[in-house]
Amino acid sequence: MPVFFSLPKNKTRLDSFNLEIIKSGIKAVSPEILIRENLRITPEELSLGANIFSTRKKRLFVIGMGKSAAEMAFQLEKKLGPKITAGLIIGTSNQRRLKKIKFLKGTHPFPSSRNVLATKKILALKRKHNLGSADLVICLISGGGSALFCLPALGVSLKQKQETTRLLLKSKATIHEVNCVRKHLSQVKGGFLARHFEKSTLISLIISDVIGHNLDVIASGPTYFDSTTFAQAKNILKKYHLWNKIPKTVKKYIQDGIKGVNPETPKKLVPRTHNFIIGVNQKSLEAMRQKAQKLGFKARIIFHSLENEVSKAARLIFKKITAELKNNRPSRPLAFIYGGETTVNVGQKKGRGGRNQELTLQILKLISKTASAWPKKNNWSFISCGTDGIDYISQASGGIINQRSIKEITQKKLKLNQYLKNHDSFNLLTQIHGIVSIKGPTNANVGDIGCFLIESSVDN
Repeated sequence: MPVFFSLPKNKTRLDSFNLEIIKSGIKAVSPEILIRENLRITPEELSLGANIFSTRKKRLFVIGMGKSAAEMAFQLEKKLGPKITAGLIIGTSNQRRLKKIKFLKGTHPFPSSRNVLATKKILALKRKHNLGSADLVICLISGGGSALFCLPALGVSLKQKQETTRLLLKSKATIHEVNCVRKHLSQVKGGFLARHFEKSTLISLIISDVIGHNLDVIASGPTYFDSTTFAQAKNILKKYHLWNKIPKTVKKYIQDGIKGVNPETPKKLVPRTHNFIIGVNQKSLEAMRQKAQKLGFKARIIFHSLENEVSKAARLIFKKITAELKNNRPSRPLAFIYGGETTVNVGQKKGRGGRNQELTLQILKLISKTASAWPKKNNWSFISCGTDGIDYISQASGGIINQRSIKEITQKKLKLNQYLKNHDSFNLLTQIHGIVSIKGPTNANVGDIGCFLIESSVDN
């Protein structure tokens, strides 16, 4: 689907180029392209790479969860059409008219009773249609699936799981650590979904928004085995000083799990289960690199999997760029491209923004400190954006800055450090025309992407 940006005011020619580069990155990982490139259909079989699955005399069902689930389902219906018997997916938005697959709207980033009900309906397909060995189930998985596909463990209420998740997301815990705890408070994550459909052939098509693309981490690995344990979940909660803050029922469930009272997640891949990653951040970055070259830039991908806290990530990006500019003086303008998923330790601060917006301001802060090394002739532009089109808050997809941004902050007497301290990036970027927003969902979700453009190298 087309990607439409809402352009901020006072943007430069380089900003326009940057937006075109970001667009190319998002389009490259759209479900339409990913399904078309990876899935081949004949009258009697379905194939993914060298893997061939017979569809002859078999019923076919579709389930799914995540921000890209609806578009993936639509593209799958275009491919499989009447072969699909029935299906249910849970996502955040749907702009398509699905015929065989029913869309269920859920909440994100926090699970709700709506998500629980939708999850139960997906599980109920097995009994409703009496699924067995002659049936094939295609599971569509993408980022956001952890929150959307939610059924708390027996004895743990949704409210208690929500509180535990909220505390983890506010801490410095990585997505791997958050998902470890989530899996051990769930009836469907960490391979439990695969076990539920173990009598049928289960094929998962996965769009990864996770660094490293670990199958046990993406959407908390509902169709893969889990290598983490209840003991590790407890250690993570202790590591971030949350063990005595989480609900007592959650603590008891984890403690009982350690003792063997509650079931551990599957430690082996369930037979007849097949997982295929069809979309990754690297594909997006390569499309950006090619687009930048077409626009006349000498382009380089400087980070494929950046996952640090935003202030550290900004320093890494800035250090890499300045080193390249110092050592190289090419005749063409330069493009430095990165991808990954950073984190923000919000704490008790109440500002508005997202990790891409905050990363943009951290880059601006570093450039401001070395403004004398960035003469006016070196026009530059930096953008950081979420491929799903939402940077934590719906009003922004990310941030964009240029050499004018420093001047605007000075003229308006804005205290950059204070806004950063309060994690209030959205309100500062709004005042300097630095918010990037995408109209409507992108239906893509492979983490974050960014690009720094500069017309020539800085002086020594």
